[in-house]
Amino acid sequence: MAALFVLELVRRVVAAPPPIVAVLAIGLLLAQPFLTLRLAAQLGPVPRWLLWAAGLAYVVTTVPFIVSTQLSAGQPAGTQQTSLTLVLAAIGVFVATELVAAGYLLRHARRRTGSARIRLALAAIATVAFATSIFAAGAGAATSQAAEATAVVARAVALLAAVGYLLAFLPPGVLRRIWQAQAAYRFSEAMLALPADLPSEALWARLADTSRGLTGSDAALILRDEMDQSRTPVAVMAASGLATANFPTFERSDLVSLLAAAGNDFERLVENAGPIRAAIARSSGGRFFEAISLPGDGHHTVLILVDRFRSLFSSDDRDVLIALAGQTALLAQRREMFGEQESLSQRLSNTVEALRAASQAKSDFLASMSHELRTPLSAIIGFSDLMRSEPHTGENVNVPFEWVEHIHTSGNHLLALINDVLDLTKIEAGRMELQRQPFDIQGAISESIAGLRPLADRKSLRLTAETAPAIVVADRGRLRQVLYNLLSNAIKYT
Repeated sequence: MAALFVLELVRRVVAAPPPIVAVLAIGLLLAQPFLTLRLAAQLGPVPRWLLWAAGLAYVVTTVPFIVSTQLSAGQPAGTQQTSLTLVLAAIGVFVATELVAAGYLLRHARRRTGSARIRLALAAIATVAFATSIFAAGAGAATSQAAEATAVVARAVALLAAVGYLLAFLPPGVLRRIWQAQAAYRFSEAMLALPADLPSEALWARLADTSRGLTGSDAALILRDEMDQSRTPVAVMAASGLATANFPTFERSDLVSLLAAAGNDFERLVENAGPIRAAIARSSGGRFFEAISLPGDGHHTVLILVDRFRSLFSSDDRDVLIALAGQTALLAQRREMFGEQESLSQRLSNTVEALRAASQAKSDFLASMSHELRTPLSAIIGFSDLMRSEPHTGENVNVPFEWVEHIHTSGNHLLALINDVLDLTKIEAGRMELQRQPFDIQGAISESIAGLRPLADRKSLRLTAETAPAIVVADRGRLRQVLYNLLSNAIKYT
């Protein structure tokens, strides 16, 4: 189409170009639908038989048309009917092929999102407009009465088609930045709408899905390693459309060599060109890949796109994806920081709860010990008072040996209780260790009653025990504590 505009400009300004130039211009013009269809085949699946059919139709209609045009130049009007038939045939093939190519461009646009979808859709619309302009020109040639009007319409539609192609393949920088800003804004909205408790891996997975949708790739893979470690394994952060379960372990050197070998566009995926590319080739079945280094804090982060076809907009896609990756890295760091804060808060909460439980255990233990300490002390003081009330023989007092034995037993009991109080490990554990041993239950009960008899005598109470001799296995000291507590409370509140 550009060739025709240049040819018309030369004809009007300078002079008529040589016939061979006109023939080449017409050939290029009629080849435009076939070339557009081949472009669509580079971007997505197009049946090979359709390409062959379009090429054959182009040759069958274009060659006779050009030959007939050259032979009829300067000849009488008798041959014009044949030329008109060939013109209509060429235009028919042109329009049909152009419409098919536009349909495939629209189909490929549906696989993409963002600016890539808009640009492919513009290319499809421009293709339909160009087919319409050629059809209008052919209709004007077939109908001489409306030739001038249809020529004006054809030129106007062709101009619109040219503008559409320009916006699709060579958009101005302002328009590119607007498209990129829109893509970044939509991505930010989607990321911020995610639940706050999602891990950072979910954010990278969303970036992989978005990258795959923006570029129309078959698969997307994000790899990352620590920059300050030379031989740390490379982690698979996220994958979309690609199974990574059987991936081997990659080293940082593999990632660095991949970035060093990758260019700024899609390249062929060769299995013997490194472990990363070999693993991707086996898992994806793609033919082309592109590796993009993404910004990160303390990490080498690489986005790898895999596809069976090339991309027309790799440069623009790369800029958009780098911007989206920067947002993802910031959000991921924020989630990791919040996660660490929540983990620290939970640990502090658990520590405070453990300290509170330990403090409560100590309080409970000391509360129980305060009562248990009074019991043997009361027995010791009671027997001491009894001893003091006995008749004196000079400086000596004659007391029953049984009283001395009771004082000794109560003293040992008090010592055992004090040892338990000083044993902080038992307090913190919230339990007491039992020393199980066989003993006579009747004797243990008699000892407890004898130790508390002075307290009962003070209140004119009588303590009796009716038990049969029996050997039991228990903690003798703890049993004495229980009996002392029960009996002392009974005496105290009777």
